[in-house]
Amino acid sequence: MSAKRPVDIALFGATGFTGSLIVAYLAYNYPTLNITLVGRDKTRLSALASRYHNANFDVCTIPSMDDQQAVPNIVARAKVVIS
Repeated sequence: MSAKRPVDIALFGATGFTGSLIVAYLAYNYPTLNITLVGRDKTRLSALASRYHNANFDVCTIPSMDDQQAVPNIVARAKVVIS
């Protein structure tokens, strides 16, 4: 994820059941938005993002939701946060 890039939507838990449904919906209905998929497993996040070639997804891994630096940085740059 780019350090200063603005984010339209930050989606935490993107690889879960509900998160993956949201990813599919956003990819098909809002492909021009800058969306960051946030989670703990980079491999799973990258695999999910690669399914939707038309969408503009970034992948960001964090060790946990308790991360006192990463989470506030992501949230501060996003217009919308989905968790």
